[in-house]
Amino acid sequence: SLLSHLTLAGLSPVFEHPREMRKRLWLKLGVNVVINPLTALLNCRNGEILEDMPSLPPSLLSSSLRGLMRELCEETAAVAAAVEREEQNTTTFPSSSTPSSLPSSSMPTAEELQVVKNQENTTTPSSLPSSLPPSSMPTADELELFTVQVAKATAGNQSSMLRDLIT
Repeated sequence: SLLSHLTLAGLSPVFEHPREMRKRLWLKLGVNVVINPLTALLNCRNGEILEDMPSLPPSLLSSSLRGLMRELCEETAAVAAAVEREEQNTTTFPSSSTPSSLPSSSMPTAEELQVVKNQENTTTPSSLPSSLPPSSMPTADELELFTVQVAKATAGNQSSMLRDLIT
């Protein structure tokens, strides 16, 4: 079977409910919403958006870079929540595919997410909890945490938007 071939190849395939996959897509979108435009505007590498920038463009002088990151995460979370509300109003799932009938796995608590957020060592996206709550879109806190982790893990990289501007 495909599962056994993937396992023999050293991969660890897991089943994820479509709502979990959608949450992961929103997390990725949130990273792109923050990292791409900020690195392009500031002409810097991914990790540099986590540092205090000595010279911000005049359009960014009124807010700190971290504050701007937070605002972008809040906006993305608000859009994700609105999309989820709209989908809940228009979509019904057969009882056989509801999250409660699927195998459950351990899900991170708010405290666990805070512990990860407070860690000072390098945290990579692969060290994120492998299971996310299937019934919700990411919060601004989750988006910010994930964005910081990705920026740290890819600190020396140039974002695709910055590369597009300089090539």
